[in-house]
Amino acid sequence: MNDFGVTVKDTGVQLKVWAPCAIRVRVAIYNEGDDLFRREIPMIALGEGIFILELSLDYMNKYYTYIITSAETDYEVVDPYAVASGPNSQKSYDYRPCTNQSRWMARSFQA
Repeated sequence: MNDFGVTVKDTGVQLKVWAPCAIRVRVAIYNEGDDLFRREIPMIALGEGIFILELSLDYMNKYYTYIITSAETDYEVVDPYAVASGPNSQKSYDYRPCTNQSRWMARSFQA
């Protein structure tokens, strides 16, 4: 089953990525698309280049990147499985549509 990317579960948010050349992978989480401040959280290696991380539901609707460490250096990359991205596609975005359409309209069109 292809469950790579972000999956929202009853218990939290799961991030899963395939990085076959990585020694380790960390998730960098940002509150906004243009934030410079980030929180880095290490992912767990499952083998065969698959890395996974389970987070609480507090991490829904956040911007994030993966920091992939190879033998040579670190690379900060967007999630190849993401369904949305931030400004200039610099960060992935865990987009979850709002169930209240009037709230969504008010937030989407603020000047």
